[in-house]
Amino acid sequence: MTATAGLMIVEDQPLIAMMIEEMAADLGWVVDGILYSEADALTFLDANRPHLRFSIPILV
Repeated sequence: MTATAGLMIVEDQPLIAMMIEEMAADLGWVVDGILYSEADALTFLDANRPHLRFSIPILV
């Protein structure tokens, strides 16, 4: 699969964000942005429209 549009990653842990980015790249996606907070994500969305957004909440 080759994606023509990108996706954004919102993750507050940089190492996990990099792992997700690598997995996405392996699947053919282009990562438009890695954001580390909700505020950063909302600012990014004001200026960009990624093709795919999904959330995986992890509660500890």
